Amino acid sequence: MPRRRPAEVRADAPARHKLVPHIPGVPKSVVYAIIRWERSNLWPGAVANAFDTYRRFVNRPQRTVYGTPGCCPCCIDYYGLSDDPRLILQEALDHLPRGKGRRFRRLVAELDDRYLSRSLPDPWAPPEWPWWRRRCLW
Repeated sequence: MPRRRPAEVRADAPARHKLVPHIPGVPKSVVYAIIRWERSNLWPGAVANAFDTYRRFVNRPQRTVYGTPGCCPCCIDYYGLSDDPRLILQEALDHLPRGKGRRFRRLVAELDDRYLSRSLPDPWAPPEWPWWRRRCLW
């Protein structure tokens, strides 16, 4: 019986490595802690997707940010979102160990500062809404 080449054997073998959602600037230990939390609370890659969506939304080229991602059904349709990305980030931040998630918290805080500098408070927003939904469209 002829021997198979190593490349053929590798091609038939199942993949050993799972794709890990990438959050730029976050250590792998924090990413794995997020993945463990996602398994029981959300879907795989939810936090990385929410971070990327929020980052793209905040860094849009307009002078001001109009609305919030996921603030209402029209925004969800317009941006193609399945949920409020900032809410997903907040839940992940609340469940990460304090010391472990320091870098991730800093990255989200930088995006929050940029968002706050490019939007205005909405005086008619209900006070029970989270702060990122109480921003004005202008």
